[in-house]
Amino acid sequence: MIKRYNEYKEYEVGKDRMNYAAFGAILKKEFKIAPTRTIYNVSINKFDELVTYIQDRIDKTKLAKIKGKGHKNYSTFEEYETDFG
Repeated sequence: MIKRYNEYKEYEVGKDRMNYAAFGAILKKEFKIAPTRTIYNVSINKFDELVTYIQDRIDKTKLAKIKGKGHKNYSTFEEYETDFG
């Protein structure tokens, strides 16, 4: 989902101005992950909250708004598991 957010945000700001590390840093701060750790170290107890947060950020991008409510911006975790599990 982080990759999807970056794709949508890149559309908004342009590839040359995109800072891919910024979103990871925001997530680490929001979910209180130590600077020496990665976002993949988020507690399983916070997984649903993390997913909801990223989905909300994707939905607020310019590209998501252009595509409209009828467009699917991301898969659910269950869909992901079915496709790649």
